[in-house]
Amino acid sequence: IRTFRQPPQPVLAVMNTICIMFHRKPEWSEAKILMTKDDFFDDLIFYDKDNVSDEVFDMLTKIVSFDTFRPSFVKTASKAASSLCAWILAVYEYAKVARAQKTLREQVKAYEELYNKRQQILGEKRLYAEKLKDELAEYIRKRRAHFNDLQSKQ
Repeated sequence: IRTFRQPPQPVLAVMNTICIMFHRKPEWSEAKILMTKDDFFDDLIFYDKDNVSDEVFDMLTKIVSFDTFRPSFVKTASKAASSLCAWILAVYEYAKVARAQKTLREQVKAYEELYNKRQQILGEKRLYAEKLKDELAEYIRKRRAHFNDLQSKQ
């Protein structure tokens, strides 16, 4: 890919996206610098897909929506760029699912907290009901005893 003096548009689109993902200017010169790094492939392998920033995610959402941003289309210009395109799409899909799961986890946590609060309230109400039940039983016992005393005196 880096041997292109003027890369075809599909290759440029892929490499500009790679630059965006690595917080670089989306320019061919920056892409070539990225690709010449000794650990470029390690950077791809260990890319922090769990923490894609909102800014990068929003850019990826726009980019991947283009019909031309598909490995099959990019492959007509460069097989290597088509592999990078597939990697970008995979990272994007992973980030999309991770974000959805994060939202669901937050909702589950909120519902669990609400459930625990309601359980605490229910426990308090049960204790209060038990206290009332005991007081009522004591009141009934005293009334029966009083009634029995009255009957025995007659």
